[in-house]
Amino acid sequence: MKAVSAIIAITFITFSAAAHDLWMEPETFFVRPGSKTAIYMYLGEGLSNREEKPYLPQKTDSFEVLSRFGVFDLRTLAERDAGPILRFAGDAEGTYLFSMARNATLIEIDADKFEAYLREEGLEEIIAERKRLGESDMPGRERYSRYLKTILQVGTELDASPKKQTNARLEIVPQDNPYAKRVGDRLKFQVLFAGRPLRNKAVFVDRRTGGQSDSQKLVTDSDGTVVIKLDAKGTWLIRLVHMQRCERMCKDADWDSFWATLTFGVR
Repeated sequence: MKAVSAIIAITFITFSAAAHDLWMEPETFFVRPGSKTAIYMYLGEGLSNREEKPYLPQKTDSFEVLSRFGVFDLRTLAERDAGPILRFAGDAEGTYLFSMARNATLIEIDADKFEAYLREEGLEEIIAERKRLGESDMPGRERYSRYLKTILQVGTELDASPKKQTNARLEIVPQDNPYAKRVGDRLKFQVLFAGRPLRNKAVFVDRRTGGQSDSQKLVTDSDGTVVIKLDAKGTWLIRLVHMQRCERMCKDADWDSFWATLTFGVR
């Protein structure tokens, strides 16, 4: 697989698109050796009302797969414009961690909608900071980036690939291989921002089973970790948003936000 240089782009989009989660999800998380699956990218809310999105090379800083065989750049193999973003051949057993980083997008949101969005994402500290700065009635000028992960299992041979850090600005790191778990087990995740544990941060856990989805909110501890009970089969999505005051190149933004998602399956 050939590596290509990242392309950085900054664009303006509507609030409705920014207020949703973006995640990767395969046709199946469990791949038979020698068979293939497709990986899709979706925009939606808590695994519901999802809309398929295309791979956009100009928006993609990195797209890679991490496994016991190493790290491979996928940008030259990604499917563009429509359909799945990648077709994956499970030629060798093991666990595969797919990771994507998308570059910055600028957005301006009316004050009331911005506060509602902050509250929905558990960002009450930003609401308080805007009040302290006298900005509560001002539009929210935001620059956001997204970091997506999904984990696939080929065959039965497990390894530590899901525990690897990708050095994304914001990432969710399982502390064990999810495919070593079964229904009823618990699984710990650590949230890292710039490589450091992110404590006291709202994390949302969504699951979809048999066409029905639900969600719960957790908060990271002093080590940046949360523990979830895998109480049902199906598709699981871990997600969060972290926001801070813009520090560099802030002509068009007052806030930088970072969105992370991680998907895996339970059977």
